[in-house]
Amino acid sequence: MNPALEYLAKSWLVIPLRVGEKVPAVKWMGLQDLRPPFTNAFANPWQNNPRFGLAVLMKPSGLVCVDCDSEAAVREAMGLCQEPCNNIVLSRNGAHFYYTLPTGVPALRRIQCGASQKIDIMADGYMAAPPSIHPSGHKYQWVQQGPLQPLPEWACKYLSEVKVRSISSLGITPEDAMGAWPHNDEDMKALQIALKGVNPTLYKYLAGTDKPLDRSKALWLLTNTLIRLRIRGGPGTPQKLDDKSIAKIVWYGTLGEKPRQRGWQWLCDEISRARLELTPD
Repeated sequence: MNPALEYLAKSWLVIPLRVGEKVPAVKWMGLQDLRPPFTNAFANPWQNNPRFGLAVLMKPSGLVCVDCDSEAAVREAMGLCQEPCNNIVLSRNGAHFYYTLPTGVPALRRIQCGASQKIDIMADGYMAAPPSIHPSGHKYQWVQQGPLQPLPEWACKYLSEVKVRSISSLGITPEDAMGAWPHNDEDMKALQIALKGVNPTLYKYLAGTDKPLDRSKALWLLTNTLIRLRIRGGPGTPQKLDDKSIAKIVWYGTLGEKPRQRGWQWLCDEISRARLELTPD
């Protein structure tokens, strides 16, 4: 049987993964705003290539996956829950616990949570699911399936913190960011020198002299690097960049095409999530 049909019957939107990889075999970002019901046409890729892996898109499916990447993380997550999870997938190093996203909880991501720092809460993006095979050779498999439960309160809190810390909640707009540092060519030169010192490849992307093979990864790396970056320049140069400056550099820079496609709120959430991941609990 086509493995996608079972998921689609549950109103879970699926995409194919390259054989033996965790990389989508199709462009999937444009599917993020879809909502059930989903046509069985989404199962066609497996008719053409039964060896494709399978991933579930979280946001269109209204799902959240608590991804525990170690045995300690599994024990921690189970200890935080008031009742056992009904839907569990055995992963390479731990387990995936599937839930529904409660109303009012933002469909975002939060990684490296908890005392173990090995818990990722994924209400956005995609998760490899059975019968996919991990690049290591491990086969994802269901160990328990049943009625879906709402995401536990402790995990909801982690996602809500991202929204609370989103720079959009401070009333920042693209126009406001325009007034932030860097203000002129001299400021940009100071920024590029600082960036070149820590990551020459990102410097090339920011300067527009090179194009990344994967804009998503380059954009995420740039955001994280800008948060960490220390700049030495003339009077008025900040030693550390605030959210307005980071938003300006990303939104109006050479890597800003994707944020402009996804929207200002998306960029705000990404910056906030990056700060939370760099300064965990």
